[in-house]
Amino acid sequence: FLTCYLAGNVLFHYFMCVTTKSIHVNNPYHEEAVRQLAIGTNYDYPETQAEKELRQREFASRVRARRARIMEEEHSFHGGNRPAVAVAAAWMYLHPTEWGWCGRTNLPKPPRSHFDYVTGGLVLNMDHYCPWMFNCVGYLNYRHFVSFLLFVVFAMIYVFFMNI
Repeated sequence: FLTCYLAGNVLFHYFMCVTTKSIHVNNPYHEEAVRQLAIGTNYDYPETQAEKELRQREFASRVRARRARIMEEEHSFHGGNRPAVAVAAAWMYLHPTEWGWCGRTNLPKPPRSHFDYVTGGLVLNMDHYCPWMFNCVGYLNYRHFVSFLLFVVFAMIYVFFMNI
């Protein structure tokens, strides 16, 4: 009985992790999760195209201001004798809980979300791309990924002790 239970759970969670898509494209669960996150973080989520353009301009100006401030601090710290440092990516100027803007999807980017080049979408709480799952592990399938790993470990321990 335990063998069937462990094997069934390993297969079920593997199947769910592979088939649950974490990207934003044609995924109503992703949109609902983003809306709830916006409410929870007091972010005014843009509804119209004009609001999206406004948020994008606000994001760009905020990043430019922070970049200029850091460059000025760096310049004054070294007494003006050091050349300017290379410009870093925009996300490096954001607080970890601050919303950004995804230039590839043209959508607001929640904290800890990233664009995945393999699946071609914005992934909430992206952990990593798993080549064994053929999918990104993120907010919508993280539970199935961890459950799969736990049941694989339990099954391996069970097989080990049954063969002693």
